[in-house]
Order: sequence, then C-alpha cells, then structure tokens
Amino acid sequence: MAFLKFIDEVGADNFLSGNIWLKAVKEYRNQENAIVAGKQDLEEGRFFTPKYTTPNGSPINFRLEPDEEIGHVLCLYHMSDELDLEGLKRMAEFGNHVVIIKDEWEFIRRLDREVESTACLFLGKDVFYYSESIEDDMEAMRLLSSGKENFAFLKREADLSFQKEYRYLVMDATQNKEKWMKIKIGDLSDIADIQLSDAFIKAYM
Repeated sequence: MAFLKFIDEVGADNFLSGNIWLKAVKEYRNQENAIVAGKQDLEEGRFFTPKYTTPNGSPINFRLEPDEEIGHVLCLYHMSDELDLEGLKRMAEFGNHVVIIKDEWEFIRRLDREVESTACLFLGKDVFYYSESIEDDMEAMRLLSSGKENFAFLKREADLSFQKEYRYLVMDATQNKEKWMKIKIGDLSDIADIQLSDAFIKAYM
C-alpha cells in the first residue's frame, strides 16, 4: 500500500526533499517511555511477560533486553487494505502534516541504495506487536534468536498496534552514538506528497 509519516510542516518539507532523519534507538526507547500519543510503552524494544509463575504460584516477571542499543531507526505508518480510521486519527497527534509515500517499494529501494554506499548494515520490516499468547512468545523468541537487532522491532502493548509501524534500522559499523543520522536520497516528489493530517483523514470518513 503506502507509508505515512506524520510530522510538522518543516519536517514534512524536509522529508519530501529527500533528507531522511533517523533517530538513535536509545532515543526512541526514552521517548516511548514517556507519554506518546496518550500512551506509555515502558517495554519499548524489549520482550516482557508477567504470565509465568514459580511452581508454588509466585509471579515471575520475565524480561529480555539487548546489552547495547543498536543503530538508528526511521519509523513510518504502514497502511494496508484494512483501514483503521480511529488509528489514523490517533496518529495525527504526531504531526499536523503527513507525508504520503505512494510507492513504498521504490522508497525502500532508494534508502537501501544510499545506505549500501556507506557500508552500513540495514534492516527494514513491520514491528511485531506481541501479547500474552504462547504463539507470540514463540514468535518473539524466533525473532530474537536470529539477531539482537530484532529487539528494535518489538512492541508489547497491544493498544499501540494502532501505530502500524514499519521500521527501517541502520547499524553503523563505526558505532555512531549521535542522536540523529541523516540519509540523503534525493527529491521524493515523484513518489510522495504532503497533505494536512486532518484533510488526509477526512478523505476516508
């Protein structure tokens, strides 16, 4: 379908011009631990479940987290054929403008091409929103066993699934500790445009 980036006007213009800013994973963790769009996710980028107990029934809080913060990440809303109007309304709290990336595959191709030229490692995929189910536990373990970079793609709170996040993670071999990383991929006006968030959402009402 399409990617959406809810952002302020200056950020939207900058994004459309091809200046893509990725935030350090650590900064996203700090941000999500605060109140974001009316919701707090204290387990951002971790695997956590309280459902296990000892043999005598005492509760166990089981938590896995990486031993280091990995890379910088770009977060986008990933539209699908199944419209979530209420979720879109909540997303508008992130910015009064929205960049609509109509060709998601071409956008990712351009990102990949630029990141490859820097010799950085990269990974892009939808966030896995996990719950208290055994099936979700198994899927989380499968992801984490394939690399600790996958911690960046875990979100526990089912209520946060309205964000429908696609994350593009860049891992810099120089262990870049800066808050932001900038990737320049050139003008995007051939595959994207900007609208006011309210106007975009009203078109689906």
